[in-house]
Amino acid sequence: MNLVIFETGLGGLWDATNAIEPPMLTVFTKISIDHQNLLGHNIAEIAENKAAIIKPGTWVIDYPGQDIEAKKVLKARTEKVGARWFEHKRDEIIIANTSPSGLDLIINGKSGYFLSMAGAFQVHNFSIVLKTKAALIEKGYQFDTEKTRNGIANVKMLGDELSC
Repeated sequence: MNLVIFETGLGGLWDATNAIEPPMLTVFTKISIDHQNLLGHNIAEIAENKAAIIKPGTWVIDYPGQDIEAKKVLKARTEKVGARWFEHKRDEIIIANTSPSGLDLIINGKSGYFLSMAGAFQVHNFSIVLKTKAALIEKGYQFDTEKTRNGIANVKMLGDELSC
């Protein structure tokens, strides 16, 4: 399976990703009060700007726990352009153990998952990965459980390992 992931640079309305063909999926992480000097003065205005990347035919995946105002804007744009709002029963993620190197997780009752990113908040970020994976499965893609386990156990954030 070959997929390409493009991340918007800033916002959505004027973002360079608008130059590409409509994507299979459009994934939104947590929308918050950022870049107010460019995107808008409140959550609704910022969400409106970011929602401009939603194109006809794409599936929209929203961050579980998204601000209600942002979610309203994203859903309205999804309906307006003829995209699909992807609904998925939220995965149950339990933190079994924490350490400075990451989190031992139980996902939907199955243990043996290690997320190599410390901090309980990472579970919220990881939930969007699981939701995206569920959409891809619904589109016919298949995932190997061991490769998934290995992938999340070895994920790194740029800047995590600094050499001095």
